[in-house]
Amino acid sequence: VDRSGSMGGAYIKAAGEALLLFLRSIPPGCLFNVIGFGSRFIRLFDKSVPYDQTSLEKATAHASSLRADLGGTELLAPLKSIVSEPVQEGHPRQVFVLTDGSVSNTDEVISIVSRFSNSTRCFAVGIGSGASTHLVNGIAKAGNGTAEFVLENERLQTKVMRMMKQALQASVHDVRLEWKIPSAADVKQTPEVLPPIFAGSRIVVYGIPTFHEDTENSDSDKTVNCQATLVYRQGQDATRQVIAFSLEKTPRTEDKEADLLPLHRLAGKQVLRDLTNKNPQDKLNLVGVSLETGVVCKETAFVAVGEDGTEAVIGAVEKQTIAVATQQLRMCALSYNVSSAPLQRYSAQTMMASNIDQVLTRGERLDLLCDQSEDLASNAMMFSKSASVHRQGRASQKIGSALSA
Repeated sequence: VDRSGSMGGAYIKAAGEALLLFLRSIPPGCLFNVIGFGSRFIRLFDKSVPYDQTSLEKATAHASSLRADLGGTELLAPLKSIVSEPVQEGHPRQVFVLTDGSVSNTDEVISIVSRFSNSTRCFAVGIGSGASTHLVNGIAKAGNGTAEFVLENERLQTKVMRMMKQALQASVHDVRLEWKIPSAADVKQTPEVLPPIFAGSRIVVYGIPTFHEDTENSDSDKTVNCQATLVYRQGQDATRQVIAFSLEKTPRTEDKEADLLPLHRLAGKQVLRDLTNKNPQDKLNLVGVSLETGVVCKETAFVAVGEDGTEAVIGAVEKQTIAVATQQLRMCALSYNVSSAPLQRYSAQTMMASNIDQVLTRGERLDLLCDQSEDLASNAMMFSKSASVHRQGRASQKIGSALSA
């Protein structure tokens, strides 16, 4: 539990409430401990103790009296102390990190979590709007756990209980896909390393095949029958499942932008995310993928250029609403077809079309919010002008008119 100075006030109270929920959700027979960290770290117990009435009462009293009194935020030292201890037989180790901020050595923290991920599973809860998404998500991903963020005035119970439920259930781990695509020189998978899968969660994996140029331009075998073998472990049991699908060869055109479907851009976005997580300084590859897929990253940007290119554009920026090609997106979703996939409970077409509808709906809501904010700004300007001109006499009447407008 983060007990640094920045956790003062509402944040330390939220951390205490989350800790109480965790403590009351631990099943009998477990071992547990509570560690507060800041510039230094303090253990509630010298070592993990059995979960019983005595230990629970002491931990509950501790959670109810948490103080943000440990200075700065240093997470690496307590994590090193935890993973240096041997795992007790029959008690797989799981660590829950509650923090409100960031640390100066985020990469080192994530690295040690990843190094001991086979023996220690890590979950993370970010409290407040200032919690580092890179730190919280990085700990969860490297530690084969999950991450949750709790903002101000947001209910803790649902998120904490969801995390505990995932922690107490066995996950599907060591997940990988073995691709078999005839004539493909290579298949790039993104994300490269697949995380563990919990009940009720899902992952999206893209396979990007590269064909030999002569094969790609040939007229034979327009339809390629392919398969991907899903391999995973649940406990000690290994499972293999073959997923059959087909690809339709489509000749390239001179219009590179027209060749890129929304699905290609989504895959490109995931590739950029992988590259950024692996090596944020790999500017050459980031720029290359960004230009190839038409998806911006931290090293690229869209620049609008006038058609005539002769005169500089001077004046206020004008907002233009561009209609989204809704039907085109839905047709792309419906054209995707996966057969012989026994684990699929819903058709891929329906799920993808539903997701696209949700994205479009959110876009429309954002446009509405933009319009409302512009109206509010306009009303505020009217209010300001009326107040400055009519400071005496009928000022109140004019202000009321501006507000009603």
